[in-house]
Amino acid sequence: MKIFLFIFLIFFDYFLYSQSDSLRINYNLINSQPQNAEVFLDGEYIGSTPLYFLWRDTVFPKTLTLRLKGFTELSESFYSPETIKRDYLLKPLRSAIRIKLVMENKSDYFSSPRKIFPIVISSLAAISSGFSAYYFKKLSIQNREAYEQSGDSEILKRKRKYDIISGISMGVFQVSFSFLLYFLFED
Repeated sequence: MKIFLFIFLIFFDYFLYSQSDSLRINYNLINSQPQNAEVFLDGEYIGSTPLYFLWRDTVFPKTLTLRLKGFTELSESFYSPETIKRDYLLKPLRSAIRIKLVMENKSDYFSSPRKIFPIVISSLAAISSGFSAYYFKKLSIQNREAYEQSGDSEILKRKRKYDIISGISMGVFQVSFSFLLYFLFED
């Protein structure tokens, strides 16, 4: 009896809170490349792309217009309340102009030229310390394996020495790489 009650509660819960009716709603989808274009339906702003929406009434025809600064305006008329899924490709007004959607009024260049000497020195320090850290860690691993086979305490001392050198090299690598990034991107 408890099992039947449990099964009944599961099905009751499913039918009570099911979203199956909402899955049947056919939303209209308007998308554009590039996105964030303003969408107007019969001259009234309804959102930005990508946009899911429903027809508000059954009076047709309706005119859908897409606008984005620096791109040609697109319009399309719809004559029936069918569900639409459209992806529009917006064309720039001038092909030679480069539209910056994220960074307006910013320059593509640094305000001052880069200092070559610190960049070269920090690059060489980063590369050499990175190789050094790799090389000494590899020696440390080889000495650990040799120590596990022989049990010689001298090999263990060398392993510890190589671990310390590898750790210091890794620290130097991190510091020199940080300086490299700083000198590359300082403004």
